[in-house]
Amino acid sequence: MTNPVLGNDELPGAGPAQPEIFVNDADRKVANALGGQITIDFAADANYSLALDTGAPENDEWPYSTIEMTDTGVVLTAGRDVEYPDVDTAYGGPSRLLLVLQNSTAQTLTIKRSGQTGVPVAAGDRALVRHNGIDIETLINPI
Repeated sequence: MTNPVLGNDELPGAGPAQPEIFVNDADRKVANALGGQITIDFAADANYSLALDTGAPENDEWPYSTIEMTDTGVVLTAGRDVEYPDVDTAYGGPSRLLLVLQNSTAQTLTIKRSGQTGVPVAAGDRALVRHNGIDIETLINPI
């Protein structure tokens, strides 16, 4: 498997009894901390779900340390949700990811887990947030 953030190869493994699983877990945590930035342009005037693709983790959108949301392709007409995927279930453990959501739209965006409250980020603002295993919570809003 390839690390979805850094692109390096990970050690093969099929079960938690294999020590390489723990090395891969540490590799993912370091990669998440160094995750870089992704800019996502809304493709529709609707809520957006960050990509989670366990079959091809290089396509994931959630592990970046800065996620900028824009709406140059489709201008948003109302506040929208940016849904953080269920990473814990998909990868078998808590992500506890810190990230900056940069809202470069003219509407308030709420980053959250499906069915949860989340954190609203005003138009033009950035917020430092954390996935706590259940929902997204505020650390600093705005920054």
